[in-house]
Amino acid sequence: MAADAGVDFVSFMVPKTIWKDDDAYDWAELDEMCDEVLAANPKALLIPRIKLETSGWWAKKYPDDVITYADGTKGPAPSIASRHYREKACRFLDAMTRHLCEKYPDRFAGIHPAAQNSSEFFYWDTWTKPYFGYDPSTKAAFKAWRRRHGRPEANVPTLAERKLDIFSSPTLADPVKDRVLVDFRLYLQEEMADFIAEVAATCRRASGGKKLVVIFYGYQWEFAGHARGAGTAGHYGVKHLLDKAANDLDILCSPISYQDRAWGQTAPAMNAAETVMRHGVLWLFEDDSRTFLDPDKAARKQEGVSMDLAQTRQVLLRNTAQAIIRGFGCWWMDLPACGWYMDTRLWELMTRLEPFDRAMLGRGRPFTPEVAAIVDETSMMYLSLGRAASRFVRMPRAAYGRAGAPYGQYLLADVLEKPLDAKLQIFQSAWYMTPEKIAAIQAQRAAKPGVTRVWCWAPGYYLSPGGKDLDGIEKLTGFKGKALAPTTGNAATTEEGRRRGLPESLATNETRPFVDLFGVEASDAETWARFEDGTPAIAVRKNTFGGNEVFLGTPACPPELVRALEDLAGVHRYVKDGRAAVWAAEGWLSAMADEQGGRVTFDTGVAGPVTDFFTGKKIADGPVFTLDMAPGETRLFEFAPRPGTRNPEPGTRNQMRRLRGVTGRLCQRGR
Repeated sequence: MAADAGVDFVSFMVPKTIWKDDDAYDWAELDEMCDEVLAANPKALLIPRIKLETSGWWAKKYPDDVITYADGTKGPAPSIASRHYREKACRFLDAMTRHLCEKYPDRFAGIHPAAQNSSEFFYWDTWTKPYFGYDPSTKAAFKAWRRRHGRPEANVPTLAERKLDIFSSPTLADPVKDRVLVDFRLYLQEEMADFIAEVAATCRRASGGKKLVVIFYGYQWEFAGHARGAGTAGHYGVKHLLDKAANDLDILCSPISYQDRAWGQTAPAMNAAETVMRHGVLWLFEDDSRTFLDPDKAARKQEGVSMDLAQTRQVLLRNTAQAIIRGFGCWWMDLPACGWYMDTRLWELMTRLEPFDRAMLGRGRPFTPEVAAIVDETSMMYLSLGRAASRFVRMPRAAYGRAGAPYGQYLLADVLEKPLDAKLQIFQSAWYMTPEKIAAIQAQRAAKPGVTRVWCWAPGYYLSPGGKDLDGIEKLTGFKGKALAPTTGNAATTEEGRRRGLPESLATNETRPFVDLFGVEASDAETWARFEDGTPAIAVRKNTFGGNEVFLGTPACPPELVRALEDLAGVHRYVKDGRAAVWAAEGWLSAMADEQGGRVTFDTGVAGPVTDFFTGKKIADGPVFTLDMAPGETRLFEFAPRPGTRNPEPGTRNQMRRLRGVTGRLCQRGR
């Protein structure tokens, strides 16, 4: 079916049993799987997913070089801190890549190394076991990391130092008292990124630079809600990885977020996709949507399963259209290999979207939205727990997607190096801000006047490694900060907030208070909402360069708030009224109505005809038109592009590379 739809890239999982011993490999199963795919489609382009695991022999042979938990028990996977393991894994990859190049020179298209938990390069058993990191290799590597950074050697933090109560412990670590703990989290990110860089370089060399290198990595928004803190995952070394190894990487990828991905929802990305693309690396969506063909639909309701063919087609259209508009690659994945995509009526979508795909491939510049969501990887290492970060980082994506304008996702380090043109920039995690970072932000205020910057939660709270500093909030945002007593974070909207379109109240629906929340001092005219004690929770004021500074202290973030911020910043909203998730670029617009459907008023921003992509019929004269949309209905429109959206931008063609593929035969990944 994939071949008939013109999809020739095939990804498939290779059994870990082919790595038999240190330098002993058996390619028979690998070749059998390649031959099976080619028998079904002789034009197939093979991208095998290679597990850097050892089917048990490594743990028996090298018991000190496996993941070790705080209680002394050992995991099944090698420790990535073991240089011995990394050397052997890279030799295995080198041999495999050379074998595939030799045996399938024209059909072997790329290699997808995979390791650790669910083959996605986050540390094994991140959630279920006692904290890891107590193997000899990790202990030694952490001491070496401290030395390289000019700090005295230190032991891996104890279980008591790492195990905190999610309701009563401080959400933010202390830069002084918890220095070793924060350093260990920083070390874990660099260690994982360095391992990936070695793996990518090996594949690049072994293929002579002629095959794609694909890696799962960089789930910064998704792991923000990690109950044990984001630093446990190892996925916050993306900027480090890109600076070190972008030339050895072709594709970074993840599944579509498991938050808000169901029919009628927004399907956000897990990562700083736009930052990855700015470094010349393609971002790819793994679309493992639970389709109507899933035999366990009832059990997968929490995973966003589609209940019938119509829902499935709408979801796949929404996902693929977003990928095309943002310049992503995408593949469909039958996660349990039980036939999720075994229906020609699904593959028909791939065929019908081909003209849309070609149009986006021919554009002159990458996706450049007017709204930017920005996360700082270093700040995330100061999170002891994921509860508050989930509310300020992970969950707001649902509101961004429903606010009426497309948005992009970026890393702070990237934005400081190369300023954005986005009119609305939301700094979701910027609590660790050095004087140098604050100076860079101030320079951007002067260089790009008129930008609205939103500062969430505790911006600038760590002004330096010297400790927590409320004065840092003022130095970064212009608002004098105030630490609150434990509170649920509910806020009441002021008259000014209601005038801006905010609801009467901003409720978090939390029953347990947050330990670390902050407000600011602001005038009545500047205040959009107040906490229950009267402290301003949302405040807005002009800066000296004509832009706006916004303090956002409440964890509640409904779409109405994001719309108000977009209007404040002068962002063009493609949905003026009604409820629909939209993506738009260069004269193309996709929209999915929510679960209720109803009348939706669109605004293309330009005069001229608006055409339904699938029928080719004119449906309205722009810019403004209204449609009745069925619940969960997805529409795709073409219109005259807004001025300035098709100006060529030098050096961006590399960012326009596209991969359209499908998983073939797959083993259970067990996420």
